[in-house]
Amino acid sequence: MSYEIIGKSVPPPVVFRFDKDKILNAPLGQLIKMISEVKDDDELINELRAIVKWRNFCAHNAFAHEFLNRASKSDFTPHDEKDVMTVSIHSAKLVERLGTELLSLREVHRTVCPENSRA
Repeated sequence: MSYEIIGKSVPPPVVFRFDKDKILNAPLGQLIKMISEVKDDDELINELRAIVKWRNFCAHNAFAHEFLNRASKSDFTPHDEKDVMTVSIHSAKLVERLGTELLSLREVHRTVCPENSRA
């Protein structure tokens, strides 16, 4: 929505084009970089960056860790229940914060791009 708002807000002859599919298919690191370019909130950006290591562990290492651990060849750092609880709480707070940000952005979007706003 930020990119759509920017695109609708720039005066001619300036044009701001973006590809929604690139945003939808971008990896997490790229998405964080993109939001940092349109959102002036260093605290939020840092919180998003902090979650990357846990996202990578969950998304990329969990299967390999389990597979290699069965063969006693795992060189991954083990994580206990406290680690999982910490990332779960942090993730829930971050999702709530992003939800609040999205609601605020929707209000701006409705004003700038009324033809694309959902009822």
